[in-house]
Amino acid sequence: MVLIWTDPQVAAALIQAAGAATAAAFAAVGTLMIGRQVARRKRLEEKLLAAQGDIIFLLEVEAQHCELHKQVSSESFKLRVRRTVTEKGHQWSGRFTPSRIRESQQPKDPAVLRIIRERERQRERREHAVVCEG
Repeated sequence: MVLIWTDPQVAAALIQAAGAATAAAFAAVGTLMIGRQVARRKRLEEKLLAAQGDIIFLLEVEAQHCELHKQVSSESFKLRVRRTVTEKGHQWSGRFTPSRIRESQQPKDPAVLRIIRERERQRERREHAVVCEG
């Protein structure tokens, strides 16, 4: 069978086939690009949650360290240490405190939730001790 390229039906069929192939290629490329964006965003969200958990952990380490200083010298040195760190050129934005992290989104990691609850209990105990002393 010989194709007659000048036949309008053959030309129309070729154009239709090329259009379908091009449309499928565009759809595949679009899907690939959107899929990559979604995957990157998911990884970024996971990193954010991990960073927020690390911040909460480090703030808890700071709180425990201050408690040890209070037991030894009746002063926590928290503000003094933060001032020294600020003088070295580092800045604390204050944007990622445990309560602000909790407000922005509820952490799903049980360890993070445990640390937040423990800090709240410690804060309540300190406030109760101040009220009882006063």
